[in-house]
Amino acid sequence: MAYRIAGIDVHKKVLAVVVADVECAGQYAFERRRFGSSTEHLQGLAEWLLEQEVEEVVMESTAQYWQPVWGALERYWRPSCQRREGAGPMSGKLHLAQALSNRGRRGRKRDFPDAERLVKRLVAQELREAWLTTEQVEALLQALDNYADQSAANAIRLLIVTGAREGEVLSATWAQFDLKRGIWTKPSHHTKQKKIEHIPLSTTALQLLQRMNAARTSAALFPGEKGPRVTIRRPWVQVCKAVGLATAEQIPGKRRKFLTLWKPTIRIHDLRHTFASHLVSSGESLHIVGKLLGHTLPQTTARYAHLADGALREAANRFASGLKLPPWKM
Repeated sequence: MAYRIAGIDVHKKVLAVVVADVECAGQYAFERRRFGSSTEHLQGLAEWLLEQEVEEVVMESTAQYWQPVWGALERYWRPSCQRREGAGPMSGKLHLAQALSNRGRRGRKRDFPDAERLVKRLVAQELREAWLTTEQVEALLQALDNYADQSAANAIRLLIVTGAREGEVLSATWAQFDLKRGIWTKPSHHTKQKKIEHIPLSTTALQLLQRMNAARTSAALFPGEKGPRVTIRRPWVQVCKAVGLATAEQIPGKRRKFLTLWKPTIRIHDLRHTFASHLVSSGESLHIVGKLLGHTLPQTTARYAHLADGALREAANRFASGLKLPPWKM
């Protein structure tokens, strides 16, 4: 029985869309089509996906351009897909993947090949958000305590306890923080959505910032040689290596010798997913988690919805445990 999935490579004005039956044997036979990004074209995309009997759609989160595409599919494709005869539990499912994580090893985005790669990665279950366990976070914090560059260590600590984006942390200045009220005001030019965000800080985040403030030497939280620090890539590799979250790769060097290159198995951005995932798993609502992350659209936070199952089950158990149930309960 056919099961068709669509992949969408998102650009500002053009969408590269592919559809394939992923239940067929051998290589997938992709059907390709381009669509514009206007409302009329997005409605046409939804109609075409219905004609193709597509069950699931996966797209890239390219800048803000994915949002109207997602909204149009939620409005024009998903309801009809879920109502049609033979619809299954995954019918009408929308998936979001980071654009940078879907690119090939070299070169720029390649439209249809990138869209096809999205489908293949979805089928291979490679699009699940990576996040660290409590034990891994604790090991990472221990490695940060032992790392020589404590300024870089503090940047990673702040990423862990706030769920902020790397760019927001590295470009932060002390003027953005009200340590008495415990609020971080992120200016619009530093946020992904280009809007001012007022984020409450946890007690742990405040303690970290107060300790840093006592020894600060610059208006920037993490000063570099010329202005704020621009990267923490090397420290990230070192601490990941220290806790077993990096793999060694051999690359050709000079004089026919091979060099060992350590590559982290998790990205810095996965600290943001870790923050959100643990909050949702502990029972926090998607609305609250979305506010803390600075999400403007509910569907952006919805990627963590499946993690709420445990918290929902515990809530149901608390209700049932208070009832006097008949013998069949035993």
